[in-house]
Amino acid sequence: MKWSIKTIVHIMHPSRRFVLLCPSSMRTQFIYDRLKKSFMRLTIRDVVDYKVLEQVYLYEEYGLRHLERYSELVATYEAICQNSKVPLILDLGAHAGLASKYFSLEFPKARIIAVEPNPDNVAASRLNLKTETNVQILNGGVSHRGGKARLVASPSGSWGCRTERDEHGDIDLYSVDSMIETEAANLCVPFIAKIDIEGFERDLFMANTEWIDRFYLIIIELHDWLFPRELTSSNFLKCMAVRDRDFIYADENVFSIKNTDTEFIPDDKSYPRFNSTHK
Repeated sequence: MKWSIKTIVHIMHPSRRFVLLCPSSMRTQFIYDRLKKSFMRLTIRDVVDYKVLEQVYLYEEYGLRHLERYSELVATYEAICQNSKVPLILDLGAHAGLASKYFSLEFPKARIIAVEPNPDNVAASRLNLKTETNVQILNGGVSHRGGKARLVASPSGSWGCRTERDEHGDIDLYSVDSMIETEAANLCVPFIAKIDIEGFERDLFMANTEWIDRFYLIIIELHDWLFPRELTSSNFLKCMAVRDRDFIYADENVFSIKNTDTEFIPDDKSYPRFNSTHK
């Protein structure tokens, strides 16, 4: 009964694009997309996956239409396509692939790289993204430089797993620069980077951050709330303080939009405090 009432509320809510049609207990989920007038089928494993499903589709926490600069973002996407290039979207911390699926719906001509260190989450991603030919899934983590890491489990479940750098670990770490360079062979141009890596943003923004200026939009969840006194957001904030970008706060995320047409600003060598641990 509770689920039926909730579904009716979703259906009657005029601002909701997606209607979740199944209770959280069902492994197979069907969602109706009002905008495209179509249904999609997704697979969840547990209540954590269902909560992510709600975040991504019911509440559209990665939705961009609420942004004042949404028309600019769409124009940038279309300009890349019209120039015979491919917009590149990075989903860093892809979990079960639900956000990658969302971005594929929004930007069907984009190339999406979904990076996820947890092998169980990767398996779930492969199920949910098996029909998305424009998405590649990498079982690994993201860092300011390549290397190895180990997976650290979380009592909160699959969405709380994180990486710790460990050269004896079994998880490959990819740099954003290496992904951009690899995808350049596919005529890809950086467009959006979505980042939710459970505190490892401290490592990601430690050095080699010139790539920031190449992405029109960066969406990031910061984790000082989860790791008090560990300064996990500090490097990100330092990097962004010297850049000409807008910042919009919505739900758990920060949306950072580039203001200038230039691709690069002075690199990290101009800001020695960013590089102190980089070799």
